[in-house]
This record gives sequence, C-alpha cells and structure tokens, in this order.
Amino acid sequence: MDTQKIEVGARALASDDLFAALSEDYRIGLLRQARFEVFAKDDVLMRQGETGDFACLILDGTVTINVDSDLGLTTVAELGSGQLVGELAAFSDAPRTATVIAASRVDVAIIDRQAIRQMLRDNPDLALSVIGELGGRINEINATLATLTRAVGSLGQDSFDPRQLDDLSTKSKQLGLFASAFRALADELREKRRLAHEMETAEAIQRAFLPKSPPQTPYGDSFDIASAMTAARHVGGDFYDYFMVDDTRLGFAVGDVAGKGIPAALFMSLSRIVLRVSARQRQTAASTMARVNDILAEDNAESMFVTLGFGILDLKTGVLDYASGAHEEVFVLRSGGGHQQLGRTGPAVALFEGAEFTGETIQMHPGDILLCLTDGVTEAFNPTSEIYGMERLENAIQNASRDSSDALLADLADDLAGFVDGAPPSDDVTLSALRYLGWSNTTG
Repeated sequence: MDTQKIEVGARALASDDLFAALSEDYRIGLLRQARFEVFAKDDVLMRQGETGDFACLILDGTVTINVDSDLGLTTVAELGSGQLVGELAAFSDAPRTATVIAASRVDVAIIDRQAIRQMLRDNPDLALSVIGELGGRINEINATLATLTRAVGSLGQDSFDPRQLDDLSTKSKQLGLFASAFRALADELREKRRLAHEMETAEAIQRAFLPKSPPQTPYGDSFDIASAMTAARHVGGDFYDYFMVDDTRLGFAVGDVAGKGIPAALFMSLSRIVLRVSARQRQTAASTMARVNDILAEDNAESMFVTLGFGILDLKTGVLDYASGAHEEVFVLRSGGGHQQLGRTGPAVALFEGAEFTGETIQMHPGDILLCLTDGVTEAFNPTSEIYGMERLENAIQNASRDSSDALLADLADDLAGFVDGAPPSDDVTLSALRYLGWSNTTG
C-alpha cells in the first residue's frame, strides 16, 4: 500500500467540499480502499455516456474535461492535482456527462461507488452536503450563463469589456476555459471590426482622391465626362482621372495597378499624383508616360506596376494625343457609328527605368467618345465561370447609347450586370468616358 499517496489524497479530500466534513481517519480509510493507477498522456479515464461506478482523485498531473457533440469533442475545463473528477456520476447510476482525458502523465486514486455509498451510509449528514453541492453547481452554471449572456449582448453592441469575464475565469471550474475562449473570440471580433472600420475609412479616402466633377475651364461646354469604379474589395488598384494640363488641354487617364487591397490602393494613389505632376511638366502623352514610369520604377522594391492609358485632348482642335502603358481597354467611339480600339504604345509602367513610349494622334469629332475601361470588365465571370471577354464588350459598345457619356456607361454597366448575374467580382471594375462636343459649342 502506498502510504505517501494515501496521505496526499487525504489532504486533497480535506479541501473538497463534499468530503471536508469527514474525519481525517475516515478519509484515510476511504483511500485505503482506493486503487492507485497511472495514465499516460491522451489516455481516456472516463467516457461520456458510460455509467459511472467510480470517481478519480488526481494526485499528480492534469486532465481535460471534454464534451462530445455534433460539432465534435470540445475541451471545456482542465483539472489538476488535488481535484476530484467523476464523483457525481459515482453517487448515482446516471451516465457520465463528459469524457476525461489525460493531458499529461496522471497519477490517480480510483474510489469505487461501493466505497462512496458506504461512506454515505456511515455519514448520513454527508448526503445533505452532496445535495448542497449539486445545488451550488446548478447556481454556478446559472450565474455562468447569465454572465455569458450579458457578454454576448455587450459584444453585439460593441461595448464588451474583458473584465466582464474575470469572475467566471477565476471561480468556475467547469466553464473557465469557455470563458477564455469567449474572451479570445471577442478580441478577434473587435479586431476585425477595427480593421473593417479602417478599410471603410481607406475606401472613403481613396474615393476622395477620384475627381467628382469635370475640371473648371472656360471650355467646359466642349465635353462631358462620366466615370464609375467598383472595387473588388473595400479598396482597390483601379483609378481614373481627368484634369486640365494647361489652359486648353484636358488630361484623361485610366489605370489598373497589379494586385488588390491596401498595397494596390497606395500604389494607385501614388501613380495618380505622379501622373498629374508629370503631365503638367511635359508636352506630350508619351513623354509624360516615360517620366511617370521612371519615377515609379525608382526604388520599387515590391516590383509593383500599373497598366495605364493616358490621353491629352486639345479642346479647341479635338486632337487627342494618346499613349498606353500596356493598357488595352481603350476605345474611340465615333458619333456616326463604329469604334476603334487603341493599342499599346509601351510596356506596363514602373517595371523598369528607361522604358520607351510612343504616342498616337487621333482626331476627335463632335459627338465622338473616348471610352476607357479596366480588365475587371473583360475578365468578369458569371455564376457558371464564363468570362465576359472582349468580344462581348465590343458587342455591348456597338449597341450602347452614344447620346452622352452617362448614357453610354449606364448601358455598358447594365450589360455587365446582366452577364455577371450576382457573381462576386474577381477584380476591380472601372468605366470612364469622355465625349467631345466640339469647339463651336463652347462659350469661350
């Protein structure tokens, strides 16, 4: 007989509410009837659903209390040295309510039901202690549920305070781990809310960068503009812009940064600023593109790049000077019908310094429209994973209204939405149109 283990077990029982009323001699006598066993890590001491006929007093080591459900086995508590497990099932024929698994090497004293029932016969008042302990545990569970209910409510109102669970974590043997898991979940949800708020703020800042109305110029009656952008995420890498390069020339651009999210949005903002500054320092679209490329390619450690279409329209003559950094979704729509696609005149911007760009000159006539898109349009997918494609886009362009830039974009957007049919976007989608109305209609 292991005298040392009996003494350790007797001291543990003296601190347990159920056995504290027993005399020391009786506790020692109870443990002399116990069996002492050692379980290895991951051994099952008790299994949920089985009829309990013994209790285990943990002398050394740690066990986990696990509840099995449709979602699998979930650990709800950890018990260690000096703690009793399975005692309530040992008092009755009720099945065990949890599975007990050794979390480490565990030394236990196994007290059989027969010894426990004899103890109750020898100590009738102990039955009242058992009833009181059961009532206390029910009250503890009710208090725990009340605490968690309040915590869930405050979490939903974004007023959760982790201190709400302090008492639960320190006082509840059975649900302390649940309290810790809830606190971790609450922290994660609050962090996601914070990030979502930051993303919404970033989206608002990004949209604030985009032009809201045509630039102020004495030649404002010579053109109309419409643009729309939908990011695949809160923020994206697409952008459009229009601004006066000088007194009579209007700059018009559309860009698509490789990638999505915050990095693409930051590079987009930088590209737009560099383009505006460079356009007002250069005479042609091609020289502007070359300057923008060199600035963005310098110290570009992340190797980000942007496809960019940029044109300068002389509002007096209708001459469009255009250059493209690998951007293909740019079209000139003629007022009398028909359209032409403008090709690349250079590589994607920011890949390497010293890239060369050539320009293309197009004569715009009253009613002609310069249409710029990003590949989020041509590479959109419907629910069956069919791609929108360039052919479908050109058919939509041919059938769309050319009465105004707004009408054109509305028709194209409707055609794209009908094709996509609610499928989530795989890329940012941008449409921008500039209709030239001619010098003779201006008031300047």
